[in-house]
Amino acid sequence: MPLMTIDDIKEKAPDRRAFAAAKKVAVLASWSSIGRDNNCLWGVAVGSSGDSYSVYVEGNNTLECSCPSRKRPCKHSLALLILDANGDEIPDSPLPANHKWLAQDRYYSSWE
Repeated sequence: MPLMTIDDIKEKAPDRRAFAAAKKVAVLASWSSIGRDNNCLWGVAVGSSGDSYSVYVEGNNTLECSCPSRKRPCKHSLALLILDANGDEIPDSPLPANHKWLAQDRYYSSWE
């Protein structure tokens, strides 16, 4: 079952442009790895310049990404939710030990 509906994701987006950008990133080819760990989604998004960004979503309030965007939640975290809402294949897989959010002792910010 998806963490959020498309309508919920639109409401989380900081603006329409961020949601539109997220839809472009919401393709499996934009991700080098992706997984689901209970009510968490995680992934490594590959940016247009080849940079990789660690993305973590937990429940419906924690959306985190290591990208430099000032928009929060950013297009990467929204894209991960869109993949989930669209029913794309996200394998059950524990959060890797080297994923940025585990390295920070699971410290996150909530977006409400």
